[in-house]
Amino acid sequence: MEKGTLIEFRLQGERHLAVVDRPEGKNHLIALDQRGKQHKLHPRQVTYAVADSTYEPSEIPEFLARVKPYLDPDSLELAWELLVEEGEAVTCADMAQLLFSEQSPPQCYAAHCILFEDKIYFKHKAQTYEPRSASMVAEIKHQLAAAQSKHQEQEEFLKRVQQKLGGEEVEWLDSDRTRFDALERFVSEPDKPSRAVQETLEALKRHQNPENAFDLLINLGLWRPHQKYLLRHKIPTQFRREVLELTQQYLANPPTDPDSDRLDLTHLKLYTIDDESTQEIDDGLSIEDLEDGTQRLW
Repeated sequence: MEKGTLIEFRLQGERHLAVVDRPEGKNHLIALDQRGKQHKLHPRQVTYAVADSTYEPSEIPEFLARVKPYLDPDSLELAWELLVEEGEAVTCADMAQLLFSEQSPPQCYAAHCILFEDKIYFKHKAQTYEPRSASMVAEIKHQLAAAQSKHQEQEEFLKRVQQKLGGEEVEWLDSDRTRFDALERFVSEPDKPSRAVQETLEALKRHQNPENAFDLLINLGLWRPHQKYLLRHKIPTQFRREVLELTQQYLANPPTDPDSDRLDLTHLKLYTIDDESTQEIDDGLSIEDLEDGTQRLW
């Protein structure tokens, strides 16, 4: 490339402009950005070269100012509609002529910027851009809309979580249940974390481990500390809405106990004496404080 050629290159995904200063060895060149900083580049790193003009590094800001008014990505849809039927590939200069009716360096570069960033209407092939088919554009738009909807749903879910953790009353949505289910599965099956678990714990700045998922469920009031043991023994902790409603009906209006001699001790705390490997917890005891100061063992 000749000295004075204005080129574009990428650093960590961001677009930068510089002016070619000199060759460096056999395969590289030195370019100066608007601050005079040197960049050693391989020609493959150059994503665009402004044709038919030479520049000084100090002219880069003015060039960008002339480009800015033309950076309207929405204009690509109209250009695509005009080109899609014939399916003809276009260069940046062709697109500048189509969009701006001119092919000056700033307008050609603006067309490049719009086309290079486009992920919907045109497919990059070498130095040209080919319009995608109508069906492909429709599919890409559908995927982008779905991704945007999912992202928004995730953001709203995290907002509710933060509100709950902050002590506010929150009304959970049906869609939240899916994420809570994923956290619960992660507690019992830590080797199989889902993307929902990863996104939730990462967004809340919590390390991805079952202990943090378990603590989060407790902090949100969805679990009690003992539920970890229920889960370990694969005892269900979540039930269908109709099951819960029927349970509430029985609690509000319990049926008559056919065994009149049965003693209700559900108000007492029960301590099991089974070891951790026990699959059926059926041995336990309770202590009742009596009015005379003594205790009764059940």
